[in-house]
Amino acid sequence: PWPIREGQERVVPLALAALDLIDAGDERSVRAGRALLAGLLERGAGRRGVTALSALLPYDPSPAAEAASELELLLLDVVRANDLPPPQVNVAVEGFIVDALWPEARLVVEVDGYEFHSDHAAFERDHAKIGELQRAGYWMLPLTYRRIVERPDWVAGAIRDLLEAGPPPPRRAAARGRAGWRYGP
Repeated sequence: PWPIREGQERVVPLALAALDLIDAGDERSVRAGRALLAGLLERGAGRRGVTALSALLPYDPSPAAEAASELELLLLDVVRANDLPPPQVNVAVEGFIVDALWPEARLVVEVDGYEFHSDHAAFERDHAKIGELQRAGYWMLPLTYRRIVERPDWVAGAIRDLLEAGPPPPRRAAARGRAGWRYGP
């Protein structure tokens, strides 16, 4: 299927080589593949499909691949549709796994559906996590399924506002209470 050179060498088209580099996953290969693909798209300006492919070039599929739930995927759809920077997904912060993290702004978004957060233990666990992460200096934005689905513009606006605000101001040591004291069990 690939063009054949004299001597029967297989020649892989440059666009496929670029996609292979991007698919390799390591940062250096991804950068090289994106640069190669961007150059090819620039040379192909005006050709059919170039505009659509160019729009996909900045897309990073890694957060979606790491999403653990349908609700997290819905959140990522809102983030992408509103040109917000992609978060880290399902990462450890202060001993907790969080749904979405923008580390530069110290913003954590937790998405909670009633199905998995309706019992007393889950309620207590979720509120302990929020309290601990706020104490540690993170913005916390808990979101429900209904809020994400019915008010995606509000969700995007809230995330944008907190990203633009940057990290929360540092807390005074006296406001933290006794060293080692934790909220909840």
